[in-house]
Amino acid sequence: MHIAKLSALLTAATMLQACSSFPSPEDIVSTNGDGISKITRCQAIKGVKDLTVETAHAFGDTPLYGKLTGRQFAAWLRADEDNFGKIEWSKFKGDGGKTFNFYRPTIVAYDFTIEAAEGNTVGVDLTLVRAFSKGANAFGFGVNNERSRAVKDHWTENDTFASLLSRRASFCRNVPETANMFFPATGLTRIEELPRRFTFRNQARNLSSKDDPKIGLVDTTITFKTKSGAKVNPVFTLPAAQSNLIATEIKPSLNVSREDNHTIIILIKQSDGTSGPRFDRYGRITAMSAAEERKRDLEDDFDRIRSRNAEDAIKQIGTTLSGF
Repeated sequence: MHIAKLSALLTAATMLQACSSFPSPEDIVSTNGDGISKITRCQAIKGVKDLTVETAHAFGDTPLYGKLTGRQFAAWLRADEDNFGKIEWSKFKGDGGKTFNFYRPTIVAYDFTIEAAEGNTVGVDLTLVRAFSKGANAFGFGVNNERSRAVKDHWTENDTFASLLSRRASFCRNVPETANMFFPATGLTRIEELPRRFTFRNQARNLSSKDDPKIGLVDTTITFKTKSGAKVNPVFTLPAAQSNLIATEIKPSLNVSREDNHTIIILIKQSDGTSGPRFDRYGRITAMSAAEERKRDLEDDFDRIRSRNAEDAIKQIGTTLSGF
């Protein structure tokens, strides 16, 4: 009777403990997919703001904005971060003003894919022994339960240089300011360098895109993969008792695994400002362009990037296999 109860108890525990929860980033770190999105956008905000100050400062004592020279305008921006959101684009003047207004509608788009998979295997092995004066009878049995679950979340967000500048400083309050070595997507990833890289290449090398040589475009794909796991295999041994059938050896086991794959595509693209999303003075989307074919442009760009990344992955597999 005691053995039956013990076996039933262990079996029930095995079935219940193997239940897999909804795998999301906050199971491991203190953020979720929306948090990862915010961290990425805040780095883009910092990059565009830093670029704006550097560009303004480069014009030195040349009149640039209203009555301010380039150096004075840079100092005004540094004095209060919310001044970026107070910029009146019609006040720019001269060649410097043309530069700022040229890059003002530049599109910054993000494509996020957050994948998580986890597996739990829980089991127990029992060895049952009945001892006699001249020997013993023994038999064993085991039970286990294995469950896995995978979740894939995908979304796209859009900004422009102007909308990023419009974001209040409070938008990025409490956002991590250091790299996360264990879960990189939840920390700094040097994404703030991309706006500077785009404008430098466009100014110095005349950027172009595959479909339209007049439009400058750069894209960066960042992939993070994190694997973790744990295994527990304790063994409990009891002495055999004469004429009684007891469990002399109990081996419970727990094997837990988790894999997270985060892919972030960042696309920076020139725009004339007449198509695509429109933003309010706080950097929030208020309307879309009426031209349907222009609405699809960014998604077409992301499809092209994803196809290229898939082709590169296949090439990498082929190169690896050829090395055997």
